[in-house]
Amino acid sequence: MIKVMISYDMQQGKEQECQEYLVNKLAPGLGRLGFRFSDVWYTTINCQGNSPRLVVEVLETTAKDLDIYVGIGSIPSESSLRAYAFGDSAKAYLNIHKPTFSGTCWVMIQNYESSGQPDTVKVAISSLSPVDRGNLTITAPATVPKLQPFDVTLNWNLNSTEFAAREVWYGRVFLNSSATAEPGDIGKMDVNLYKLPLGETLYLPVLHR
Repeated sequence: MIKVMISYDMQQGKEQECQEYLVNKLAPGLGRLGFRFSDVWYTTINCQGNSPRLVVEVLETTAKDLDIYVGIGSIPSESSLRAYAFGDSAKAYLNIHKPTFSGTCWVMIQNYESSGQPDTVKVAISSLSPVDRGNLTITAPATVPKLQPFDVTLNWNLNSTEFAAREVWYGRVFLNSSATAEPGDIGKMDVNLYKLPLGETLYLPVLHR
């Protein structure tokens, strides 16, 4: 077995072009020649049609810098790439509202900067169902005077089957001005629920959109 090490100097200001070349041209080309990559991992998922949200999140890793790429089909390629997230952090996070693509999709994680040793990566992937399952609800006043602040309470009900083997659950909620209004005409919120061991603080970040 022969191991090939590839190194390069990235020109400042050309980071995006370099990443796209490595992922869309160099890696697939070498893959067709039979090379296996230790710094690239990908899988396929079913991206649901009319999904309110597609999420790919690195939960844990020993790597220094990871990047995320998502595309349609079963094999990563330049023409099928639809979204990506990269920066200078290992905790990469890709969050797409109402993705315009559906069906079989590939999700690829690239180890852009390793720790110098074989790295471990724990990643969460979710394509939210377009159907309201009733496991996340909002309680809010029926009417509120103009410009007066009001409280909104989020309630979730996840049974053991839904959450037993998972460490994170993703949702999305909409605030409407009336029952007949456009969904989310007041506001839209992403909800990420992380399961931690007993005795630790529950972290529930809500990102306002």
